[in-house]
Amino acid sequence: MIIDKIANFKRYLPLHPDFAKVEAVIEKFSDPTLESGKYEIEGDRVFAVVQGYDTKEAQPDKFENHRKYIDIQYITAETEQIHVKEMTGLTVDFPFDESHDYEFYKTPDSFVTAELEAGEFAIFFPGESHRPGVMTVKGSKPLHKVIFKIEA
Repeated sequence: MIIDKIANFKRYLPLHPDFAKVEAVIEKFSDPTLESGKYEIEGDRVFAVVQGYDTKEAQPDKFENHRKYIDIQYITAETEQIHVKEMTGLTVDFPFDESHDYEFYKTPDSFVTAELEAGEFAIFFPGESHRPGVMTVKGSKPLHKVIFKIEA
């Protein structure tokens, strides 16, 4: 997992050849009024999913993992917590769904809590389970974010 400000995204371009494709369109996706939906960047290899939702209390057993795609979760408005846990020892709650590239795990006894605010992003590689959408101590807020999906 990596967390940083979007202004520093160029630092991470060497990690994957398709990160440059994301960097080329970040400004377009920085608009917090951008409509929710899927936006193609390079077919199913690189695309963006724009989401708007209210953060909420942590949902039990909703630690997710992806096998095919890297997630770059970029917050464009408000703040959310994302809980993170390395996969070793996690118990499957919902088996892998290949068509949606996710599986869910039972909530572990311990995990790392990251709080991301507008202008920050997190990168999750396959094998890094995460539970996004969690409200902060300030309560539920209407979050706007972009999830760039890059084929690993």
